[in-house]
Amino acid sequence: MASVQLRNINPIGHVDVPILRRQGPVSDACLADPDGICRCEHGVGCLAPGEVFDCPEEIAGRVPSETDPGEGLLAQVGNYELVDPDNLSALTVAELRDLATERGIDLGDATKKADIVAAIEKGN
Repeated sequence: MASVQLRNINPIGHVDVPILRRQGPVSDACLADPDGICRCEHGVGCLAPGEVFDCPEEIAGRVPSETDPGEGLLAQVGNYELVDPDNLSALTVAELRDLATERGIDLGDATKKADIVAAIEKGN
């Protein structure tokens, strides 16, 4: 089953998404995270504001257009957005750091977003 990444942009902030088994209180570990992003396994707590999460394509659905009402989570305009993994500038500093770690890229002394993006692009 293929998946895509979505970001919670819901204006309410923390939201339950029962279809993904993400509902209920946010864990203490998430509340203690310095960037406020929940990194729990599926099935634990609601989605945090700005959280990027993996979602099966059939649940993510399609963004609405003039001729297509869309479907799934992406049809809920203003609640979720598709994350383009090739658009590094759209990611937060925390997400960029996680990506660098996943790819085994040493960021050295990079602390600014532009420097982190440059290090990731160089490391690819």
